Amino acid sequence: MLLDREDMDIYTYDYGVCQTEQDFVTALNTFLVTTIGDWELYDNVSDTGSNRDYVWKSPGEDPDNYREIFIRVRAQSDNVYVYGYGSWTNVSVYGQEMYSSIYSYTSTNGEAFKYWMYGNKDFVCFTIFNSNDGNTYTSYLGLIESSYVPEDDPYPLLARGHRTSTHTWHADGYNYMHAPVASGSQRYYSINWDTLLDNDYGLRSNSLLFMPVILRNSTASNNEVRGRPYGVYQVDDKNAPKLAPIVTASGVFLCFKHGTVSSTDRTYAYGPVAADLDSFNM
Repeated sequence: MLLDREDMDIYTYDYGVCQTEQDFVTALNTFLVTTIGDWELYDNVSDTGSNRDYVWKSPGEDPDNYREIFIRVRAQSDNVYVYGYGSWTNVSVYGQEMYSSIYSYTSTNGEAFKYWMYGNKDFVCFTIFNSNDGNTYTSYLGLIESSYVPEDDPYPLLARGHRTSTHTWHADGYNYMHAPVASGSQRYYSINWDTLLDNDYGLRSNSLLFMPVILRNSTASNNEVRGRPYGVYQVDDKNAPKLAPIVTASGVFLCFKHGTVSSTDRTYAYGPVAADLDSFNM
């Protein structure tokens, strides 16, 4: 493949099985606070058997240029809801909420499920394997690599849910950020590289071309190019595995084909999360 930047960061990752959506919030808390470190469980909004609702804070990887990061995950009624915030005092007092009651969640269908997650002090990205429909759903919470200098975009925080497996990164409505050139929470979607990747197929001796997910504002009068989430790439589905690691010069990525129908606009690789296959598990 063409991704050969050997100086890329290798992200911390974890995986496991949860019996309930509340168990997942507990696993996520352990990953952020203990495995990655420097994330703080900032507020325990609710902690019952039917509603586990946590808020975390992180200084980020570059605290000199960006503000503290606030993310929230609520597990209730067989759903995992995701939120981003500009500030947080309590459940009634907060700033710059990034959330949609329509899109910012993933259903677990009330059954046990597998999960896989990776991240650092800037972000966490997690995938839920829904045992009911056999599909994968990926959410992202935290900073992205902004196309602006920090002075113009001091808080490029993304809150992404994944309600429907076929609506992936290029789908309008799932990615929420506060725009530096517009007021309020804005919807973003990725440039879709499917035509380019499909046309490129067969030219690289069965290797893969990785194209970065690049988010743009969905408002017709705006259409700013905001930046790209860390460690997320669109790949051609013909050479990509449905659910398997991909080894590159930069490290190991995990590939997902979201949805039951294989297509390039639903095929993504996440990482790198390990230096080689000997140090990778899932």
